[in-house]
Amino acid sequence: MKHRHAFAVAIICLSISGCGGGQTTAPTPTPTQAQTTYTLSGSVRDAGNQNLLEGATVQVSGTGSSVSATTAFPGTYSVTGLRGAVTVTVSAAGYATTSKPLDISANATADFAVQRVVGKAVPCGDAPDTGNRVIPFLSRPFAGEYPLGNYFDHDVPEEFVDTNGRFVNACGDLITGQVDGHSGYDWLMPTGTPLLATNDGTAVIFDSPTSFCPPLNRDTTNRWIEIRTDAGALPIVVFVEYAHASRIDVVSGQRVTRGQVLGLSGNQGCSTAPHLHFQIRAGVAGNPQTDPYGWSGVDPDPWTLLPRGTSSVWLWRPGEAPRLRR
Repeated sequence: MKHRHAFAVAIICLSISGCGGGQTTAPTPTPTQAQTTYTLSGSVRDAGNQNLLEGATVQVSGTGSSVSATTAFPGTYSVTGLRGAVTVTVSAAGYATTSKPLDISANATADFAVQRVVGKAVPCGDAPDTGNRVIPFLSRPFAGEYPLGNYFDHDVPEEFVDTNGRFVNACGDLITGQVDGHSGYDWLMPTGTPLLATNDGTAVIFDSPTSFCPPLNRDTTNRWIEIRTDAGALPIVVFVEYAHASRIDVVSGQRVTRGQVLGLSGNQGCSTAPHLHFQIRAGVAGNPQTDPYGWSGVDPDPWTLLPRGTSSVWLWRPGEAPRLRR
């Protein structure tokens, strides 16, 4: 019995680490992973017309750190180095500042819509003043964005007629370097750029009428495309006009639909460089020109004070207004 007991003790010692005076083996440590950070990206829009806003500041604040970015065109941002609970604050000139908390545990997306503050300045043409009338009717007349050559002149907008040496844009700014009395907007674009119907309606073509062009000091020919809106589509009948086309793909009397290609841009007529001259006429006595970007000036619109003048209304559908950038 004595020998059996000693054998059992020996077996127990073999099963216990360090038994019998052996060295203790430390457990292998688990590798620690490097702290991971993530990226937050998204967009900033005008809450009213849904236009993407460039130049907005997006600031992300966490425990003991803060990163920020400015939205580029077309209103997008991206910030890196984020982890855990953060607060995202968005601010833009002319808009109310907005904030919201986020928990960043992976790459994430956050889009923001900011409210326009009545009376606060925004870049001209970015958004209608919320105190003015908006009729969301027009789609973009071309794809993408192009630099602007000339604005609509609210101080007598009848090109080469009764010009007075003053130029006032849709925000009431007195500016220089514009064609005095310009009756629409000139977007500089390569010849051959597709021109898109801004609305449903009936096409009317004015092909190669001869007229005198003061800047060129000679008679010129031109090609105009006009879309006449359907009766009842708006409180007023609107005529949407495209000038200087190099090619026309529709005929007078043809029904056209929003987004349809009407033709190609060019440098025809009274033009010194390839561009689209885009203008709107309102269906009232004399069909005077009107500004689809409305009027956001502090003082009364000078164009409405003239006998043949008419009020201007923001006519762009949400997110469709081309940028007014030179």
